[in-house]
Amino acid sequence: MQNQQFGVATVARWNPYVNTRPETHLEFTVWYVSADGRMRWATGVTHWDDYQDAGTLRDKVLSLQTDFVQKQWSRIEVNIPNRDHYGHLRPGFIKDTGMLLVTREVLH
Repeated sequence: MQNQQFGVATVARWNPYVNTRPETHLEFTVWYVSADGRMRWATGVTHWDDYQDAGTLRDKVLSLQTDFVQKQWSRIEVNIPNRDHYGHLRPGFIKDTGMLLVTREVLH
């Protein structure tokens, strides 16, 4: 495996005030360059917290990843759980509400 180099992390979207009430949890996806050079992703959930800035939330998501993924990530996306029109959790429901999108370029 050759060492990948990455550009500076760029916050493309940060919207901590998308809901008027705290949620039960946040869902995240982390894209990373695997050992074979292909893009892979890891998903998970974390507890809702009062995140005041994008860096704190990014660091929280990365702290839940392996050392390899922490070094090789290229995109992080955090979403508020899908809910229907009545506020019930609905997996697969179309209303994804993005809270954070951070990217960094793979420079090879």
